[in-house]
Amino acid sequence: YQRRVHGTLSECLFFFETIQMEYIAAVDGSSHSQKTLGVLAKLTTPKDSVVLYNCFTAPSRKKAAAVYEDFDALDEAAQRRSTNVLKTGLLSYSDVNGQGKVTTISEDHLDCREAILSLAKQRGAKNIVIGSRGIGKVGNATRMMLGSVSTYILHNAEDINVVIVK
Repeated sequence: YQRRVHGTLSECLFFFETIQMEYIAAVDGSSHSQKTLGVLAKLTTPKDSVVLYNCFTAPSRKKAAAVYEDFDALDEAAQRRSTNVLKTGLLSYSDVNGQGKVTTISEDHLDCREAILSLAKQRGAKNIVIGSRGIGKVGNATRMMLGSVSTYILHNAEDINVVIVK
């Protein structure tokens, strides 16, 4: 069963408030991420569960790893930043919504697009809410407008509803 919800925010709200659901919200600390949390707060009800997810790639996992010697400090800094992003996201979401079950997950992963989809499938989530900066590589008009991560998730989510906040 697959259903894409298109329309105004109030039309989407009508669909989403009918049943208890789990939402995966990808957050990265950007202003687009803050906007996403605002929309998420409007979509969710107290009976819903929310996972705030921050995916990051530790410097030691990148191709340039061979150039540097000590990655422990850089990796720890990346993990601290991810933790701070989630704390800020949790506070922002709680300030607006203040109710419901919220879980935070931080993960070091090379491909965050796949990590978001994998987490949603693993948890049986029916909804992914993600912001879009639209700063992906030029070459595809959709990717330019939505961004490469949100476009990838939209096209590969299978039976998961995707809300992209621009």
